[in-house]
Amino acid sequence: MKKYIYGFLVVFGLLAFPSCSDDDNGGALTSEAPRIVSSLPADGAIDVRAENGVLTLQITYDQNVKITEDKPLEKIQILRSEAAVTAVTAKDKVVSVTVSGCEDGKNYEVYIPKGVVLAEDGTEAYAVRLSFTADVIPVIIVPDQTVAENLSNPNATQEAKDLYGYLKENYRTNMISGAMALDAATGYHSWNHEYAAWVGENAGKTPKLNGYDFGHMTSSPANWIDYSDTDPVTEWRDANGIVSCMWHWNVPTENPEEVVPENVLVWEGTHEVGSWQGLILKGDEGYAALKSVKARDKIVITFEHSGDANYTKVTLQNVVDWQNLDTTSELYTEDLSVTSFVYTVSDQTASLIQNGMQVTGENYTLKKVEIQQDGTVTYGFYAPGGNNGNSETPFNATNAVTEGTWEKEWIETDMEKLYDYLKPLADANVPIIWRPLHEASGAWFWWGAQGAETYKALWKKMYDYLVKEKGLNNLIWVWTAEKDDDDWYPGDEYVDIIGRDIYDQPEAYELAAEYAALAGRFPNKMIALSECGNVANIADMWDAGAKWAWFMVWYPGSSDGTNATVTWEQFAATQWWTNAFGLDYVIARE
Repeated sequence: MKKYIYGFLVVFGLLAFPSCSDDDNGGALTSEAPRIVSSLPADGAIDVRAENGVLTLQITYDQNVKITEDKPLEKIQILRSEAAVTAVTAKDKVVSVTVSGCEDGKNYEVYIPKGVVLAEDGTEAYAVRLSFTADVIPVIIVPDQTVAENLSNPNATQEAKDLYGYLKENYRTNMISGAMALDAATGYHSWNHEYAAWVGENAGKTPKLNGYDFGHMTSSPANWIDYSDTDPVTEWRDANGIVSCMWHWNVPTENPEEVVPENVLVWEGTHEVGSWQGLILKGDEGYAALKSVKARDKIVITFEHSGDANYTKVTLQNVVDWQNLDTTSELYTEDLSVTSFVYTVSDQTASLIQNGMQVTGENYTLKKVEIQQDGTVTYGFYAPGGNNGNSETPFNATNAVTEGTWEKEWIETDMEKLYDYLKPLADANVPIIWRPLHEASGAWFWWGAQGAETYKALWKKMYDYLVKEKGLNNLIWVWTAEKDDDDWYPGDEYVDIIGRDIYDQPEAYELAAEYAALAGRFPNKMIALSECGNVANIADMWDAGAKWAWFMVWYPGSSDGTNATVTWEQFAATQWWTNAFGLDYVIARE
C-alpha cells in the first residue's frame, strides 16, 4: 500500500552564523543567514505524491525570505535526472519549488545553491539538498453533471420526490453517511439497524442512511426474520433516517417440482369429521412437526368419503379465531373417489400453522395428516464459481425471462412476495432507495451470469411489474455499475441513480477516478458509493474529487454467528467513522 509520507526535516546540518563586522559592511550590522526550520516532504521521503509528475517542495525558514532575481531557475538543479524545476517562489518564511517531469518510483535530488534564497536584507541562505522518491498519480478531472430534475417514474409519490430532491440538493455539496443492517446471528444481512446504532454509540453520531436486504425471503416469516414486520424500517424513517433496500435474491439450485420431498407424519388414525367435528392439532400438544412448517411446504390430508351426501369438504383452519387459513385451504369436491387434499403453505400461513391447525369439514373420515417438506430444496444467489462453492446456484437467468419455464414462474412468484412486503412500506409513506440486481456485469451473481441482454430484460421485468403493474411509486431505483459495463445499463427511463460498490481501496485518487469515470458516463445521474469497506478516509476522497451522493459501509461479520463476537471494525475503524463525522459536509442522522 502506498502512503503519503510528508514529514518534517528539522535540521539540515549546522549552519554558519555570519559575524557582525563594521569593516566588511562600512560600519553596518549584517543579519544572520536564513536558517531552515523544516521541509515538506522531509529529506529522503518515499512515495511522495506527484500529480501527473508534478509536485511542489516547501522549505520553511526561520525568517521571511525572498528569491534572487538573478536567474534562479537556472541555478536550481535536479541532479542525475531529466526532471526540471519550473517555478520557485517565496512568501513570508516559505520557499516553494515546483518540480515537473517526475517518473513513478524514481529518486530525485534537488540542489538549491547558496544565493538563491535571500533574507529580506539580501543576506544569502546556504545551499540546500533535498532527496525524495516520487509516486506519480494522475490528476483526476471530474466532469460537470446536470442531474435529472425528476425521477424515472412520473407517478412517484411526494415522499419519493422529496427524498430525491434532498439527495439532489446535497449532491457534491455534502455527503450522506450510511451503514448496512447487521445480521450477526446468521452472518448475513438482515432487517435491523444494529450496526448503525453501534456506530452512533462509538463514533458519536449515527449514519443517516440504513441499508436493508430481502435476502432471507425464502425463510420469512420466521422467528428470526419477518419482512412483514415494518417496524425496523418505519422507526428508522421516523427517526429522520433514510431507508435503502437491496435484494440478494436467493433462488433454487434445481426445479423444486423435481425434488423428491420428505414426508413427515403429523397424525395418523381414524377421526370421523362428519359435520364439522374437526381434529385439532397443536404444535405444543404432541404435534411438534407443525412447528417446523415453512413456506412452500405442503400439508397432505388423506381421507375417505363418508355419509350420504354427494360431496366432500375438507377445510384447514387456524386455532386462533378458527377461520380458514386462506382462500386455498379448503377442498370441495363431488368426486367421491378423491381421497387426498394437498395444501401449499404460504409465507403468511406458515406462522399460523406453527401455532396449530384444525382439520375439519363435512362428510369424510380423516386418516392421516402429513407435511411434505420443501426442505430438500437448496438456494443460492451466486453463480457457479462465484463464491467458492458457497450459496451458488445454476439458476438460469435467460430462462427466467423466457415463457414456459419453471425459472420464470419462480421469479414471478418471488416478485409477488416482494411486492407483498414492500406494499405496507408504501402504505406507510416510506420512500425507499431501491437497489436490486447489483454488480451484474461481474457475473458472480446469477442475475448477471447470462450476459447483458438477459440482465436488462430481468431489470425491466422487475421495474415494469413493481412500478407499472403494481403501482409501487415510493421507489427510487439505483443501478450498481461496474467498470466498462455500458452494455448492461437498463436505460435512463428505468434508473434514477448510479451506485458503485468498492472494497479494499485505500487510495483516494483511485476512488476519485472511479467517481469521475461514472460522472462522465452518466452526466445526468447522481453517483453513490453504494457499498464500501476498508476504503480511504472520506476527507481524502472528497479532496481528490470523489463527492459521492452517499456512502454505505458494509456490515461487519461474526466469528461464530453471535452478536458477542462481531468484528465491529471489520470494514471501517471507529476512527474512520469519527474522522468522517468530523467533516462539515458529512451528513449524519443526528
